[in-house]
Amino acid sequence: MRAIAVLAVVCFHAFPPLAQGGYAGVDVFFVISGYLISSLIFQETQNHRFRYADFYARRIRRIFPALILVFMACLVLGWFIMFKNEYQLLAKHVVAGAGFILNIVLWRETGYFDGAVAEKPLMHLWSLGIEEQFYIIWPLFIVFLFTRKNKQIILWSLLATLSLSFLLNVLFIKFRPAATFYLLPTRLWELCLGAVLAYLTLQGTGIQSLIRVFGSKGTTLNLYKIVPDAVSWLGLLLMMISFLMVGPGKAYPGWWALLPTLGACLLVSAGAGAWINRHILSRNVLVGIGLVSYPLYLWHWSLLSFAHIYFAGTPASAIRIAVVLASFLLACITYKLIERPLRSGRAGQVKAAVLCVLMVSVGCLGLNRYVNPVTNLSFDETAFTIDEPGHEKNRAECRSIYPFAQNSFCQMSNVSGTPSVALIGDSHAKALFGAIRYSLNRHNIDVVLFGRNGCPPFLGIERDHSPTCPESTSRIMEHVTNNPDIRYVILAGRFAATQSGVDFGGTEDSHYYRIRLMDNPGIRDRDKIFEIGLNNTLQQLTDAGKEIIIVLDYPELDFSPKRCVRNQASKSCFIDKKTVDTRQKAYRKIVAESIKRFPNVKTVDLVPYFCDDKTCFAKHHEDILYMNRGHLGANSKIFLGNRIQLPIP
Repeated sequence: MRAIAVLAVVCFHAFPPLAQGGYAGVDVFFVISGYLISSLIFQETQNHRFRYADFYARRIRRIFPALILVFMACLVLGWFIMFKNEYQLLAKHVVAGAGFILNIVLWRETGYFDGAVAEKPLMHLWSLGIEEQFYIIWPLFIVFLFTRKNKQIILWSLLATLSLSFLLNVLFIKFRPAATFYLLPTRLWELCLGAVLAYLTLQGTGIQSLIRVFGSKGTTLNLYKIVPDAVSWLGLLLMMISFLMVGPGKAYPGWWALLPTLGACLLVSAGAGAWINRHILSRNVLVGIGLVSYPLYLWHWSLLSFAHIYFAGTPASAIRIAVVLASFLLACITYKLIERPLRSGRAGQVKAAVLCVLMVSVGCLGLNRYVNPVTNLSFDETAFTIDEPGHEKNRAECRSIYPFAQNSFCQMSNVSGTPSVALIGDSHAKALFGAIRYSLNRHNIDVVLFGRNGCPPFLGIERDHSPTCPESTSRIMEHVTNNPDIRYVILAGRFAATQSGVDFGGTEDSHYYRIRLMDNPGIRDRDKIFEIGLNNTLQQLTDAGKEIIIVLDYPELDFSPKRCVRNQASKSCFIDKKTVDTRQKAYRKIVAESIKRFPNVKTVDLVPYFCDDKTCFAKHHEDILYMNRGHLGANSKIFLGNRIQLPIP
């Protein structure tokens, strides 16, 4: 079953369309881990043979060898192909991974401008952090329960822990999806499922025992064959449904995680005699993959991530196939030459102690690289930033002037001045602020930025995973409309994504979050929602006597701008203009129709500044203009600031 789980994960990472829910293989691993570890603890505790030192020594000999090797390999590979800031993040993840808190660190890193998942070679170790945290607390919990010497207390305590964790999972998945995904309290129920199954099996209440108790003499033989087979087939079906049909857009884990976890429980509970277990899972190939599943899990994602980093985007299919094959080879070598010798043989405690010293050393090396992130690549990485020096001080002073903006953007071109222009929007507006400020400063005009990441500057629209958007936008509009000093309002945003619902230049089937009208959630047409939200905003600003400028967005890229620097074999640093025009056509049509009703509204088109008749460029001379696929970077400030023509006297 480990083989099925790891193959699902590898397939999802290498070829997402083939197994869009392959990430659920990790949930299968959780159930297997809960079952195996709990079985061991239950048996040894019941027989009065459990020793904490032996338990943790076994875990260390099992987990540390391959993990140390992968950490070192990542630090070496990263030195050759990563930029300084990327290498610093990798080193940070090595430290967190060595301390088995990477899941917590990744949760804390989640945010709108968090780096792409594919550019984090140790991202997959979040699951290892959860398992290790489980291994730390679980023996203490089980031993404590066994001291009660009451089987009912043990079972009900396990069920209560499972139920509480599952309840937290379904309650928080909507409001705190990142925390629900990454943290142990909302994942513990999956490991508990395996633990409950282990306890029931140990107490003789598994499927085979139930058949023996309830089956009559005439039917028992048939039941022994039919029930395990049916249970195993159902379990496999549930797992395959989760791997093939539960796509990235689902609120996961949530209720959806029941598919792979219950499937795994059914497959394990069916026993070795079930047809699937005898004829499929016992095949030498799957048994072999199961044996190397742990090092394969470690190697495959790190190598795929480095390939993504080097090619500044999703590598070609042939490259991904080669990486997967290399991962299998490295997994086999790691298992045979490193993992197996250190797991078996004598001097287990000594081996564990040496491995602990090595892990601490790797963690210290990672810390050193985090403090001094020197790499083989030399490049001014300020191009890949969106915030300018001193932005934190500026933001603090801005928020002291505009207290309503405590939880939104707040930047001022001159904190001592009185802005007559307000720029409102999402992260695309934030990316434009430097250029607009630079342009207006030449005319001694002050501007202030308001907005929030992921929130279109439209009234009455809410967006999935951004529940504070409506309130934030409403507060901003209320202040702007009631502030007589602000005469001009510039609206900017990632309008193509808001209107279409489709991300651009990202992974396959990458969808932008759903939007809906707060006062009419039944409308599902995104074009209509976009139009109504825009008109509501224009009407309120018009009624307040404001002059309005809508910025028609700059081109998004279908590649990472780092390609222009990192992979010198690829000289292309541009996108076809037809692709950009197709991307933006629909929302531009809506804007053109809407502004016919509002003579006070003007538009500024940014595309001509970045494009000629055929292509749109991400680079001007030697300056990279973009931070990432969708956002302008620091170099765009001067480039665009010298060119943009705003209709402001």
